Amino acid sequence: MRASVRGEQRRDQILVAAAKLASDGGVGALSIGAVASNAGLAKSVVIYHFGGHDGLIEALYAHVASKCLAPEFGALDGADGDPREQLNRWLHAALGAAPADVAERRLWLLLRQDGGCAAVRDLATDDSLRRQRMLEALLHEGHRQYCWQSPDPGTSATTVLAFLDGIWMTPAALLEGDDLRRIGRRAVLDLLVRR
Repeated sequence: MRASVRGEQRRDQILVAAAKLASDGGVGALSIGAVASNAGLAKSVVIYHFGGHDGLIEALYAHVASKCLAPEFGALDGADGDPREQLNRWLHAALGAAPADVAERRLWLLLRQDGGCAAVRDLATDDSLRRQRMLEALLHEGHRQYCWQSPDPGTSATTVLAFLDGIWMTPAALLEGDDLRRIGRRAVLDLLVRR
């Protein structure tokens, strides 16, 4: 059991080092040697844990995506409930609750956009489709219950997700924490109500 705990700690150490490199220099900065050096480990340790570059990128994507998407999916799970309350819970999750969320969300979007390997493209596509379908179902239910005007939930969901993903890429100096959440929430509600 000690060996597996130590192995998990090493994996986490490597993923933290990879996340730092990718955040600072983009996906192109993620070579096995650079990640190993940044983690203070030998290249062979990184290869042992991830099998190579693509395995490392895939694991990093899965690690970051789970942190970013779990709160969103949790807020949208369940068909019962007031759509307005579900939308508020989802917006809170999608717009983050802590400054660390900004860095993780930006890294997730960066990996989604330029993951560089087929496995990441497949994971990103699956995550995007699931996110789209869940938001679309919420918007449809809200329209059905006359909570907002969204006659085409698919288009509205696509627009909302594109907007929110774009807002995360706004330089931090322009939009800090509360401003980002306030502006994002207002824009989404305006989109749904003022059609």
